[in-house]
Amino acid sequence: FIRSADNYIEVAWEEKQNIKKKLIRATLKETETALKIFPYIVKCHRTCLVNINNMVNLKETPGGVTVLQDEFNNEIPVSHQYLKEIKLIFKKK
Repeated sequence: FIRSADNYIEVAWEEKQNIKKKLIRATLKETETALKIFPYIVKCHRTCLVNINNMVNLKETPGGVTVLQDEFNNEIPVSHQYLKEIKLIFKKK
């Protein structure tokens, strides 16, 4: 996943069964534009991009917020704006 951190982005990936994270000086908007050529990277929240190949489950939290759970056991928020698209992706999987 890729998460916004002000003028930086936090990129997380799996390497040899370990989770690696790196801060890169770039905005989420710049990164989203650069990654448009990869259809499996989608925006799920104003602060997050996710690889749809790593999506495992959608769940509702007690606060009514729907989150995406990835294989890293992180809960990534899914906003109402992107929820319909994310649900369609799950139906196709």
